Amino acid sequence: MSDPTTNIPVVPDYELLCKIGGGGYGDVWLARSVTGLYRAVKIVRRDNFKDERPFLRELEGITRYQEMVAPGTPTQLALLHVGERPDQGWFHYVMELADDAENGTEIVPSTYVPLTLKELKARRGRLPASATVSVLSSEWWRSERPWESVGGVSAGRPS
Repeated sequence: MSDPTTNIPVVPDYELLCKIGGGGYGDVWLARSVTGLYRAVKIVRRDNFKDERPFLRELEGITRYQEMVAPGTPTQLALLHVGERPDQGWFHYVMELADDAENGTEIVPSTYVPLTLKELKARRGRLPASATVSVLSSEWWRSERPWESVGGVSAGRPS
């Protein structure tokens, strides 16, 4: 179901605050749980596909991903929940929220920008090979302020 006044999907136990991304398969929203935690919620709509098979394949793929990725894997955001709304023509999944590109783990919904490789490149230009290796290594993801380590040596800390 969507809120008829805003056309924002209604996801049980989450308030969708603002759209933070999207692509061919759906939109990603910054959401707040009933306990106040910020999460990313992706809505995948059936009408984004010409026929049902790719839509079902996407649902099957995210289900396999949820089974394969162990909680706490440092280079993957945790997939916390998958839900279906077949009556509304979509399914959703709830993920751990990426750090904010500017504020790290401090999330301010009105200014939130996900920390992604694309965002790092936009902010710093081409990343040197050593920074790319650092970004892709688990030490970078565990560092206290990883967005500050891209220009040099990561100050990683054990988790």
